Amino acid sequence: MAKAGRWYLVADRSGTPRLYSLERLTDWRPTAAPRRLRPGISLADAVAELTTGWETSADLRIHGLLAARHAERAQRILGSRVTVHRPGEGPALSPSPGPDQVALTLSCRNLEEVRQLLPFGADLLITDPPEARTRLRELAAEVVGQYAEQDEGDEGAGPTYPRPS
Repeated sequence: MAKAGRWYLVADRSGTPRLYSLERLTDWRPTAAPRRLRPGISLADAVAELTTGWETSADLRIHGLLAARHAERAQRILGSRVTVHRPGEGPALSPSPGPDQVALTLSCRNLEEVRQLLPFGADLLITDPPEARTRLRELAAEVVGQYAEQDEGDEGAGPTYPRPS
């Protein structure tokens, strides 16, 4: 099956349906046994069982302001998990969107999914919930720390930043 531009193998493991990302498969061998389905379950049923809740189990809503020039990219990257609100739509945010910003809402299952917003860097401001702001700040500090130490070839490449403690 295909989902958000990625291909998955649908298979049972011990009688439980599973999805395996084809990008992560490192080895496979064809078998002589024909494909088997569980009695009374079609492939479409198995896929439905696996994907039910992908769109609805996201209990956490992360709200923010995004530079309008990145709205299409956000929709491509985040797919149906993100709603880009045009001016006058969506939740009331504080601060409210500026003339070159759009409001967005990201639906997540857990707080760690805030990582999906890192590619937008300083062009995104998370406005709510506070714990999402805190977690993104921690993640950004980890990235800065990763590159804080200059390599010998980096002389004059710009400022260095202290490693987070």
